[in-house]
Amino acid sequence: MIINTETHELESPRQISQSTGVPLPRNPPAETLARLDPPRAYVVESEPPAGDVVEPAGLEQGADGVWRQAWNVRDYTAAERAAQLEQAREEALARLNDDYNALVEPMIKWYPETEQKTWNAQEAEAKAYQAWIDDGSGGDPPATPKLSGILAGRSPDGSETMADLVAKVLNKVEQYSQALELMGRRQRGENLIAAAETPEEARAVTWESLEN
Repeated sequence: MIINTETHELESPRQISQSTGVPLPRNPPAETLARLDPPRAYVVESEPPAGDVVEPAGLEQGADGVWRQAWNVRDYTAAERAAQLEQAREEALARLNDDYNALVEPMIKWYPETEQKTWNAQEAEAKAYQAWIDDGSGGDPPATPKLSGILAGRSPDGSETMADLVAKVLNKVEQYSQALELMGRRQRGENLIAAAETPEEARAVTWESLEN
């Protein structure tokens, strides 16, 4: 870049030639630019300084006579820091929920919500019935209104027994228990994200970090 030291406007060699009538090569020597009226000078590129917010502040001539890009540097405001933290929390929670759903959905996706609401009752009846079997099946079996209704719909020809259904329900209970454990882990991560005091702390809460 070439600067007009009087107007502080940037110019190309062609523009300078047109305004001064002085023919210039594509890359004129600095000495040639300095002899023009008004003088011109090359602008030396400068690296932005470190800081929270760094913005260009025009061009300035240093004590060494060299023109450089000037910068304004400031810290984040309290409002900016709060907004960054909130955004980091939202992004971290979204990633956590995505990872949780990827693990849990395969376990329960084939079960409609109405059936999922009966799982606690199914579990209680299945455990009671299995305990009755384990005790030798003496006396009347425990009442199983939910499972009896399910069995009637599943096996109208009687090919599946209550014992068969109970074994399948208990296996499903085991899978659901795993899903509940994952749910608790997700909630722990959500609490950690909510308690994060910096964006870095929020982003550090990942599914992998909760496995340790």
